[in-house]
Amino acid sequence: MRNLLLLFLVCLLQAATARAQYGFGIYQYKSVELISQQPLVVLLTEEDPKELRQLADKPEELAHYKAYIAYLNTQLQQLAPQLWKFSPSVEFKTKSALPALQAAKGRTVVLYYQKRKVGTSRASGLGPIGGTWSASLQLSSPGDGDEHTESNASLPLDAIYPSDIIVAFRQLQQALRRDTKLKAELNRDRKERLQEARAMLRAEGDANAEAIRTKTLLVLQDDMDKHLTEADMKQLYPFPLQLVPRATIEEAVRTGDARYNYARWQAASAASVGPEIIDAADGRVLGYSYEGGVSNGGRAIIGKRELKDFAAYADAKVSRRHLGVN
Repeated sequence: MRNLLLLFLVCLLQAATARAQYGFGIYQYKSVELISQQPLVVLLTEEDPKELRQLADKPEELAHYKAYIAYLNTQLQQLAPQLWKFSPSVEFKTKSALPALQAAKGRTVVLYYQKRKVGTSRASGLGPIGGTWSASLQLSSPGDGDEHTESNASLPLDAIYPSDIIVAFRQLQQALRRDTKLKAELNRDRKERLQEARAMLRAEGDANAEAIRTKTLLVLQDDMDKHLTEADMKQLYPFPLQLVPRATIEEAVRTGDARYNYARWQAASAASVGPEIIDAADGRVLGYSYEGGVSNGGRAIIGKRELKDFAAYADAKVSRRHLGVN
């Protein structure tokens, strides 16, 4: 029983670090040694022939589709070599190479953008949002006739900015570093490991609450409910808050500015859709306001409920309870 509880707590630790990992299944260690010893192969997105056919008579949408794929690939090519420090080097291939990597003898470490409809296994191109979707950077190790998912970090469903990719890279590597530490302690007494896991969760909850109380929350000007006055916002979220243009958030994340948190809408699963508070310094998710789904083309607005939910995480007890400890 103690061992099962330890596994559950370890899984919670993992879930608290990476936005995409909200499930509480039996924890499986990632292939940290493989990832640290091989080059990271970033698979670049290609134009989907089916999508091209569907947009053939819609020149404006077709141009947008092609431009967005080119933009996303350019961002990955620029940012991956700068940000990824867990592997000896970074290489690039097109995503069409994935089947051959899956079939090859031996495993390769790859990272690629994936967008899929929640509840299905069908990957999708970068088309219009329909129903509930999930987008992520997926880290996996294909080979020997299979593909093993190592980790993933959620990305927004609307336009992906450099800050989103930067945070995803930070979160993926945080998860790998934490996994390395936990794996190194497997031979220790189970009771000691359980106590340490609990202590880590309590400390993380306390730190998250402190970050919300003391750092300034940056909210994109267009994302805030226009019906809320400054007094309304102060009452709902009685901590530092600024409405800012996109460039301010991009700069805070790029530089890892420890003065700021920021709000960003995410869709990690059908039950995990809504804005999150993210620490600009290291990409930690400090709190969130989720609802079970997003309407087709619906505008992601931060209003009364979202601000109240954010403010609740300033209470250390709430933050610790979210992580599974008292």
